[in-house]
Amino acid sequence: MRKFESNLVNDQYRIPLPKHLSEVPAYVRQLAGSFFFRIGYIFRLVWETRRSLLFVMLLMAVFNGVMPVIGSLIGAAILNDLAQVYAGAALAFSVVAVLLVLQFVYIFLNNTVSRFYNMITSLCGELVANHS
Repeated sequence: MRKFESNLVNDQYRIPLPKHLSEVPAYVRQLAGSFFFRIGYIFRLVWETRRSLLFVMLLMAVFNGVMPVIGSLIGAAILNDLAQVYAGAALAFSVVAVLLVLQFVYIFLNNTVSRFYNMITSLCGELVANHS
């Protein structure tokens, strides 16, 4: 019974799904409008609390978006070089070793930044809660 009441509370803010194809553009427009309204509200709360945290969080979000691409490039380079070695190409061990060290540095940096990002996010949450 309790779970049903919880769903009613959450559903009161939910935008009803379109029933016909002609309702889809209005649905998408309303969904995007409510999303940007909420994200603006959240940015405003964080901005009022501590401006520097908002900039740090934005930089961290961009960094976290770029890191998987960098990891993929490093992994692809390692696999390509190992495939060349397997095919019989005379490839120096130092090339593969440098890529493996680069992969280790990437993993270490990614984990460190991830922990820092979690710390900043929790700090920001506490500061916004105290500000409210």
